Amino acid sequence: MPDSTPIYGLPYPLKTDPPDVAGMSVDLATAIEDELARQDGDVTTLRTDVAAAVTNADTSLDRAPVYRGIAAEHKTIEPTGPTSPGTLSSRYGGNRFTVDGFSWNRAVPLDGYYRVNAVARFDNARAVGSVNVTIRLNVTDPTDGSGGNLGAISARYTTFSGGRPFTIRSRVIAPLNAGGTVMFTVAQNTGRNLRLVKAYTFMEIEYLRPL
Repeated sequence: MPDSTPIYGLPYPLKTDPPDVAGMSVDLATAIEDELARQDGDVTTLRTDVAAAVTNADTSLDRAPVYRGIAAEHKTIEPTGPTSPGTLSSRYGGNRFTVDGFSWNRAVPLDGYYRVNAVARFDNARAVGSVNVTIRLNVTDPTDGSGGNLGAISARYTTFSGGRPFTIRSRVIAPLNAGGTVMFTVAQNTGRNLRLVKAYTFMEIEYLRPL
């Protein structure tokens, strides 16, 4: 009685089987064709899955959440602790990056890694001291400018006397869960009031990839 190979089940005669070249050839050819057809089906399925994955990746990138909000007022920043850069105007992404009380505290829509860019421009610097632009993550109390986790801080020690404008940037790439927040604050201790320049003070949040 013929036996078969252990992996693909291809038939072969035993030494004790009577000679039947034609019959065994048909059985072997049929078994090989069945196995090749099965593998062709697997390859077709794999190609379909890969094509779907590529399409989904392209769609995901096309729809990757991005937010940009800019300052809508020339806010005066007093020499105090962390404070809001003032009234916020969402230019795009505002419907996906929801706001929670603090206008510059935005909640991200998806689990993933995000790139955050915070920029503050001041138009008068007749003072000496430090000016900070801070990005904080996962702030639970949106009225607390020092809450949550420190994402990044950029400080500048001003020594200007002629009132020249200057810009400070703070950047971070951080993992966040959906609903996690990103907050932008400014602070200064020059002893004098400084004024932010609207439209040149802004925050950008860009989704990069899944966690």
